[in-house]
Amino acid sequence: MYWYDKEIDLKDATGITEPNITASLPGIVFIDGERIEYWIKDGNKLQQLRRGTHGTGVPTQHFADTEVHDQSGFQTVPYKDEFISEVYTGANVSNNELTISFIPTNVNQFELFVGGKRLRKNSISQYNPANGQDSPEADDTVSADFTVDGVNPVITFTNTPATNAKIVVIRKQGKIWQEGTDPLSQTDNDIARFIRQKEVAPPQ
Repeated sequence: MYWYDKEIDLKDATGITEPNITASLPGIVFIDGERIEYWIKDGNKLQQLRRGTHGTGVPTQHFADTEVHDQSGFQTVPYKDEFISEVYTGANVSNNELTISFIPTNVNQFELFVGGKRLRKNSISQYNPANGQDSPEADDTVSADFTVDGVNPVITFTNTPATNAKIVVIRKQGKIWQEGTDPLSQTDNDIARFIRQKEVAPPQ
C-alpha cells in the first residue's frame, strides 16, 4: 500500500470495527505506527481513508503481511477526567478571601478566572521604567494573583475582585481505577472489566 492509495486491502477484516457514519465515528486502525481513519468497510477493504491522523507519519509504502491493529472506540479504556466548575461573584469575597468547596493543597490543582481573565499562580518579574532604563536591573517582582494555604478551603486574592465580578474555579478530577485495597484484576468496575476482557499478546 503506497501513500497515495485510497483503500486498504486486508487478508481478513474479521473483528475490524464498522465505522458509524450517523454518530460521526470513523473506524481507526494502526499500521506500522501510522494512525488511519476509515469511513467505509466493504468486505476486506477499508475505504474513504484519512491518513496519518493525530500527528502520525505517512510512510511511502506499507508492505504486504504488515499487521493491522484495530484502535476504534471499543478499544479505548472507558475513562475520562472530570472537569468541575464552581461559580461565585465578588460579593462572596470577604477580606480578600473566597471560601470554596474543597481544600486545595497547591495552586496547580485548579484554574481561577475573574471577569473572564485567568489569574496568575506565580510571581513574575516586570519591567518598571521608574526604576531605570534597562531590564532586568529595573524590574520589579509582581506577586501572584492569588494564594492558598493548603489547609483551609480558601483562596486569598492579592487584589480584591469587584463586587459584581464573576469568579470561576475549574479543577480537573481524575478517577481511581481500583476500588479499596483490591487489585485491579479483582475490581468490579467498567475499567477493570474492559482490561480483563482484552487479550494481550506477549512480545516476541
